[in-house]
Amino acid sequence: RRNISGYIDIEAELTSRFLIGLAGRVEDYSDFGSTANGKVSLRFDATGWLALRGTASTGFRAPSLQQQYYTSVTSVIQNGAPVLTGQFPSISPVATALGGLPLEPEKSTNFSLGTVIRTGGFSLTVDGYQITVRDQLALSENIQASFSPQVAAILAPFNVPAARFFINGLKTRTRGVDIVAAYKARTETIGTFDFTVAANFNDVDVLRIPTSTAVLNPAPPLFGRNRVFTIAEGTPRQKISGAIDWSGDALGATLRTTYYGQVNQPGTAVNGSADILTGKHVITDLELRYAPSKGAQIALGAS
Repeated sequence: RRNISGYIDIEAELTSRFLIGLAGRVEDYSDFGSTANGKVSLRFDATGWLALRGTASTGFRAPSLQQQYYTSVTSVIQNGAPVLTGQFPSISPVATALGGLPLEPEKSTNFSLGTVIRTGGFSLTVDGYQITVRDQLALSENIQASFSPQVAAILAPFNVPAARFFINGLKTRTRGVDIVAAYKARTETIGTFDFTVAANFNDVDVLRIPTSTAVLNPAPPLFGRNRVFTIAEGTPRQKISGAIDWSGDALGATLRTTYYGQVNQPGTAVNGSADILTGKHVITDLELRYAPSKGAQIALGAS
């Protein structure tokens, strides 16, 4: 693969309170052709302590060479049992027969809107965002020989009972909010304290799934329930962390706690009986430090 790109980024203060940014990128790929993407960002300082900001942009990602050409045969655990599965390029004979097509680039549209508040030692940023990805890449279902005699005949020369490959055609939308608050307190006698709270709330929806292009009857499904749930529920919808960092003359300490929302690792059972739910969890870290002005720093931590 060969590719060449050009990028330009311009920022200008139209007034003492209003900042605008424009960016553009053009790329040409030997195997995909050309693409052009842009970004516009605005920031308005309403007062000395309050600012508003927003960004709109488009994005592009070519399939990696591994996604296009990687081949392997490995054991994949399905509902607690190992299944020997082959992963093939989407343009290989076996993948083409099962419904594979040449991979295309992913494209995205991104919007964000937020605010920044700063006063004294306190700062707060709140940003909402929406990311829509078209032609998203993902691994297909494990298409098993037991699906039909036609599929069994296709897989037989490769000595695997199941096969999968990368596919385009997914459309997903992610909406969320990022919140970060920080406060620094300096004391004359017991040192400096840094308080930080960060939170992310997000929701991922799968808006479109690809269908099989194989000339088989019946055609095997390329994307099923477990793949949809891996995208929509495979990462926590909530993550909240809080940290207190204290530093004195030579001593210091950090206490950090992070909360993770539930994650679903879906199985292949349609009724969800094989799904693995992590539940909600809290992880806490504590570190104590001794840092003299000269010599080695010593730290002791626990998670």
